[in-house]
Amino acid sequence: MLFGDFKRYLEESGFSSVEFIAESLRNVVFKAVHPSYGVVAIKMPKFAGTLDKRVIDLYRREVNICKSISHPHIVIIRDLIIVKGIPAIIEEYCPNNLRKTLSKKRKLSLNEFFEVFIKILKAVVYLHSQDIAHGDIKPENILFTEDGEPKLSDLETAKIVLGQASASAFTMEYVAPEQLNRKMTLKTDVYQLAVVAYEMLTGKPYNPLSGEEPPEIEPEWLNKILRKCLKRKPEERPDVKQIYNVIRTKKSKVVKVEAPVEEKPIPTPEIKKELTSEVKNIIEKLKTGNYDEVTIKRAIEILKTHNK
Repeated sequence: MLFGDFKRYLEESGFSSVEFIAESLRNVVFKAVHPSYGVVAIKMPKFAGTLDKRVIDLYRREVNICKSISHPHIVIIRDLIIVKGIPAIIEEYCPNNLRKTLSKKRKLSLNEFFEVFIKILKAVVYLHSQDIAHGDIKPENILFTEDGEPKLSDLETAKIVLGQASASAFTMEYVAPEQLNRKMTLKTDVYQLAVVAYEMLTGKPYNPLSGEEPPEIEPEWLNKILRKCLKRKPEERPDVKQIYNVIRTKKSKVVKVEAPVEEKPIPTPEIKKELTSEVKNIIEKLKTGNYDEVTIKRAIEILKTHNK
């Protein structure tokens, strides 16, 4: 189905100012104005011509999960609508994501990393407290609001996990080893968080399954806990609450608070009162051309005094 078809169907359903903003392997995303919700993002399946009941069920499940939870760092789902037989999720509009940020900045400073990562950790701690595993944590799924607040999005692959669940879909660059065997636990998110963290801190994608050693980062305690998150066996990884507590506790010891530089006014040379009349006389002589070598030498002395 072409973009024009999507746009027309949405406009017929009451949306206005519809514009395409993004696409992934499975979905396309539009920005539009909704009469009740205002500016929203609309996610629809990319290959609408080959839809089956399973795709609609995936969308319904995402909406049901998101409507059952509430957290300031998880994108708000407004509604699910069916447009000409195509499911569409109406959600909170966020104009930016971590992938775009990394493509511009290459990597984040330590301060910026902590500011974003700790808030995403809070969101995942909350999901896990509800026995929900996200299963597809990656830079594209970490969005930023107009105010720059990070929000975890795209719970399409999320599962209510009681012990272990089957993994329905994932992104290969961020896949945990167990997902290759169609398995997923809460510790799957821990693995993916570490992969994303390394990319945030180095500016380069890191795929542990390639056999490469994790990049060296500072501080060492952060490097150490991220390496633990990349253990092949889920049971050997720390849980997300442990990661959150360690980072929250230790970050204050390494984050540098840069004091604002005090701007000093540029000094303006002041002419001493006793020189005022002399300076005026010199200026008059220079204007009329009625001056000698002594006048020029005195003018130079006064200028040197003012420039000290």
